[in-house]
Amino acid sequence: MFKGIIEEVGVVQKSTTQAGGKTFFIASSLARKAEMGNSISINGVCTTVVAKESGQFSFYASPETLALTNLSDLKEGDKVNLEKALVIGETMDGHFVTGHVDKKIKAIQVEKKPASVIFSFAVEKSDLVYLIPKGSVAINGISLTVYRIEKNSEKSSEKNSFQVMIIPYTYENTNLNLLKTGGWANVEFDSLGKYLKNFYDHSRENQP
Repeated sequence: MFKGIIEEVGVVQKSTTQAGGKTFFIASSLARKAEMGNSISINGVCTTVVAKESGQFSFYASPETLALTNLSDLKEGDKVNLEKALVIGETMDGHFVTGHVDKKIKAIQVEKKPASVIFSFAVEKSDLVYLIPKGSVAINGISLTVYRIEKNSEKSSEKNSFQVMIIPYTYENTNLNLLKTGGWANVEFDSLGKYLKNFYDHSRENQP
């Protein structure tokens, strides 16, 4: 479990293919604090530290994880958002983020304002049920607030989308400053919304 507050931006040193997945080696000062078996969020994906040495740790991403997330696109020199697992008793600055990424979504517009940057992401119609104005969403592991939602009719050629507004500190201290129009980001919709939808769907199915 995480809270969506990025602690550091690490750098991919290399990756190796293994059993259909990949092992990634990340340069980060968190390697000094992490222990074998610890959970670390990489771009919002909950991963397990499988090896570490001075200034570097590694984790394995399964084929399913690579298929669902932007970890599949990582190459040497790329920057990734890092967060250690939540410790009970810490200040809860963001929102509960499980690290179980739902999918990767495409940035369809990046608009720089004087005091913020607005990112627009395309989503499927089926995803809209998990989004509400001022609700929580995690993008590349960052706890963010839904700024605006654009719902389009079936006949429209425009995609359904939502926007998040990024303050300068978050933009400068995460890898969102490298995300351009057409790039892919990991999204985790708020777990509360997913549980509520599941409960509602099952309740309707079981009605007499």
